[in-house]
Amino acid sequence: GQFSIHYSVRAGWPSWTAEFVASSLFYSIMSGKVINFGAGPSKLPEEVMLEVQRELLQYGQTGISVIEMSHRSPEYEDLNNSTQQLARKLLNIPDNYSVLFMQGGGTGLFCAVAMNLMSRSGKADYIVTGSWSAKAAK
Repeated sequence: GQFSIHYSVRAGWPSWTAEFVASSLFYSIMSGKVINFGAGPSKLPEEVMLEVQRELLQYGQTGISVIEMSHRSPEYEDLNNSTQQLARKLLNIPDNYSVLFMQGGGTGLFCAVAMNLMSRSGKADYIVTGSWSAKAAK
């Protein structure tokens, strides 16, 4: 059958955005695979999903899944440390910065950032510069 793709691009977005979206939608339609354009979580490569699937039953040689593992175990500590080092390498994070893995989305962490940066007086100035900072200010 025939189909057509109609799309528009927001003002100020790069010109390649429309072509990328159109070609991705075409691939999705032709291959039957879903492509998630949401802010997150995002689509992962198949090889990553297969490794997650394998290790969901048994992580390494531990005999248990990583989701069953105690966060105090040496195996989890090794996993956490190696994941932090990979994040540092991939994102070029300097050693004088901490790497935190936190649950929830960014919206839920807005208050955590403010509370950790505020003085004990509990008062702070907050500058609204756009839609995300406006959301955080609420």
